This record gives sequence, structure tokens and C-alpha cells, in this order.
Amino acid sequence: MRQPSVLAELLASPFRDAIGAALEPVRRRIGSVLFTGMGGSDFASYPAFLRLAAAGYPAWHIETSELLGYAHGLVRPDQLLVVTSQSGSSAEALALLDELGPDRPHVMAIVNDTSSPLAQRADSVIDILAGPIDVEATGTASYGNSIVVLHAIADALLQQHEAAKFEAVPDVISGYLDRSREIVDEIAATRFQDKHLLVVGRGQSRATAREGALIIKEAAKHPAEGLGGGEFRHGPLDITDAALRVIVLAGDPVTVDLNRRVADDVLNFGGNVAWIGPEQGPGNPIPAPELHGVCRPFAEYLPLQLISIAIAEAKGIVPGSFRHIRQITAVL
Repeated sequence: MRQPSVLAELLASPFRDAIGAALEPVRRRIGSVLFTGMGGSDFASYPAFLRLAAAGYPAWHIETSELLGYAHGLVRPDQLLVVTSQSGSSAEALALLDELGPDRPHVMAIVNDTSSPLAQRADSVIDILAGPIDVEATGTASYGNSIVVLHAIADALLQQHEAAKFEAVPDVISGYLDRSREIVDEIAATRFQDKHLLVVGRGQSRATAREGALIIKEAAKHPAEGLGGGEFRHGPLDITDAALRVIVLAGDPVTVDLNRRVADDVLNFGGNVAWIGPEQGPGNPIPAPELHGVCRPFAEYLPLQLISIAIAEAKGIVPGSFRHIRQITAVL
């Protein structure tokens, strides 16, 4: 896994200066921000959106396909439109640009390819520096780097410095991944592939729950669903039985007790629980890096990646290889 090295490269780059330079000429006319993307690029913007919303800054977060078909009225001229796309060639992102008229908002592209069509057509471009794109395999490093860049955008809008906390992350996750073979073998003994899988989280961990389920589907070809903790209580909890394993993300201190309660209920109803996070929790603990606050996604999605590897190996497939699709989705 190349996450430590690509994250270190991003943090050593002047990406914060690039964000500041892009926003300075238009800051006075920006009245709101709209985050959009597809798949992991969509999920990665949710933590930054939550920060802005908690601070009372006018912000929206919506998947690009839904923005195209149903919510285009949210796009306004006095807006910062942040379009995240690892490839910069996503069909939805390009279709969105096609729909924008001459009075379009300032479009900031968050990409891993600055020569891509999205980057060429945006008003400003921030490179996530996540390494070469392999169109034949699942991309994972881009999720973490995108989160960092998107938090830096929130910093610029709120005049804060939360993204500076990521400086310690490369060393922490490098030490964690040095044990990846041991952790994968430990996970394999639990036989995740024998169960129906749900990944549950709240707040910024809700985004990682959805990203983790996506990784398991793409990398291990195993059905998995990512849900919010409250969403899980409103119906899905009733499917709990011995055939279900719920991967519960510990989440931030404000909701960790709610997540423990969900895990306890799953166990009491005869289901299985895997607990991910530095904090102690019910069920089978999956080792996780000691990271908190804005850095927490790295403590949660890296263990989910290792779960996907364990499942793929148990099924005799190459982790992350595609069967029917490619890394770049060029069809609406």
C-alpha cells in the first residue's frame, strides 16, 4: 500500500498555498460551497462538508449524478463548486460542466491528473498527488489524500488550520501497515467472507463506512453495504442474525457511546460485530492506527482495506482487480 508515501508527498507540496491563491480573487463573491463527486470522491468530501455545516457556513454535499438529474438548482453563480474526481474524467463531472452556463460558479477541480478534461475546464485545480492511476485496479490512496485537500479547503474558508494535524499521519500509518500481513492473517481467521456484511458509522465515519463497503465490493467482490449508525437502527437492525457481521466504526467521541450501543444490540440479537477504532468496543476488535479528530478516517479505512484483502485472498482472487468495469467510469 502506497498511502504513507503519497500522503507524505502531498503534505510536502504547496497545496495549501494553491488553495489560497485560487480562492483569494473570488473570496468576496463566494456565498456558499457545494461539494460533489462520485463514489469515493463523493464520500471524501463529507468530512469537510460536516466541518463547514457545524460552523454555520452555507454548504451542500450531493453526489454528482443526483446534482445533474434532480438538484441542479443548488448551483449558483456566487458559489464555490468543488468537484472531486480522481481521474478527472468521470462522465458525471464532465456532464455537469457541460450544463453550466456563462454565469457559472467558480469550479475548483480536485484531481489526481492535472491534464484531465475536468482539470482543463475548471477555474482552479488542486492536485491530490495520489500516484499513478491504474485503470485496471481499485484506487485507494486517493481517498485519504482527497480528504486532506478538502479539509484544507474548509480551513481556507473558515480561517482555521485543522489540516496541519495530518502531518503526523504518514509515520503512524506506515508503522501500522508494517504489520499488515499479520493483521490480514488475523482477520482471515474470522472468515468475514462467510457473512453478510454491513459497515456502520456516524459523522465523518459515515463517509468511511460507505467507502469501506465500496472497497470490499470492488477489491474482494463481496457484497457489503455502508450505512449511518442512525440509519442502521431504522430498519436494517431487524435483519440481524448469525449470518450477519456488522463492522462498527468507533467514530468521534460525541457518538462513540451510540456506536457501542449499536454493537451491543447486534450481539444481543445473535449477530456478529467487528469493531474498528483506537477506542475499546464490543465484539471482535480489528487493530487500527491511533488517530483521532480530522485524522480519524485513516484509522478506519485502512483496516477496512485489510479486511477486503483478507476476503479476496480467501476467495482466491487478486485484491483490487476489476472484472467488469475500470477505474475510470466514462458512461453516465
